[in-house]
Amino acid sequence: MNNGLSYTYGKLYVRKGSPNGETLKEYSVQPIGVGVSTDRTITAKELSALASDGDMLYFVVVSDKTEIFTGDNNDFIVANIKYILGDADNDGKVGTSDVLTIQKYMSSSVVLDEIQKQAADVNSDGKINTSDVLLIQKYLANQLTDTQIGKELGYVKK
Repeated sequence: MNNGLSYTYGKLYVRKGSPNGETLKEYSVQPIGVGVSTDRTITAKELSALASDGDMLYFVVVSDKTEIFTGDNNDFIVANIKYILGDADNDGKVGTSDVLTIQKYMSSSVVLDEIQKQAADVNSDGKINTSDVLLIQKYLANQLTDTQIGKELGYVKK
């Protein structure tokens, strides 16, 4: 974010329904000046905890001087979202809990968001099934040598 203004503090508000709607979350952002940019990463997990599918979210940055930026979901939907292949439970690592999460998903006991689904589909066949479970188990047993499992990848909206 760089608008050419200097300010001493800033807040990023995530609001529901409109730029003046209910504030769901507030974040501090670092001061910036002319020619200097700052960023604040908000993960998909954080956003999914704030809103439901289909909700329109607005992102409003306000400084001590003025409102600097207003945008909606569409401005941020292609944000740099990362995930770890095989990390179906989104805890930051691949482990036996991911195998359990996938098994629960297959039995309809849990719901996965789109990023978790992409992380769970370790063989990239478009399905989450026992093949993915088996590959993660082999990875955990150090039986796979050439694999992307456990590596950080960029989310691709499908």
